[in-house]
Amino acid sequence: MIRKLILLLLVLLVLGAGAVLIAPGLIPPETLKKELVARVEAATGRTMVIEGALGLKVFPFIGVEAEKVSLSNPEGFGKEAFVRVGAMQVSLALGPLLAQEVKVTRFVLKEPVIALAVNKAGKGNWDFAPATAPAEQAVAKTEKPEAKAGFA
Repeated sequence: MIRKLILLLLVLLVLGAGAVLIAPGLIPPETLKKELVARVEAATGRTMVIEGALGLKVFPFIGVEAEKVSLSNPEGFGKEAFVRVGAMQVSLALGPLLAQEVKVTRFVLKEPVIALAVNKAGKGNWDFAPATAPAEQAVAKTEKPEAKAGFA
């Protein structure tokens, strides 16, 4: 009985180790690159470019490594990139990911060039506040909540 249990645990360990080693190869780098770029652009409203290699790591941590990465300036700050890095590494804790939370355990920028600037209106290019059109802001200020019958 104990021998079968030990054999089962060894098989599970080998299968788990194999999955960890094979998993990064199952996701094509271009697919991962497109998804990462789309999510960063959606979150920041800026253009992200990954010119170099992109790799996924799953052991001993979950992480991404990318080379030759840049993030654009917002409108009104010129064509120069806001940030350019020769390489970057981002690692995430596995436990919180299982609970759908993101906890960054490592964030490394190699050869970073960060071009800080202030426009004529006094706004810095490091401000990542969500961009909303002035018309949308005006509508949001004038809209009143709807009264619902039966609720105070």
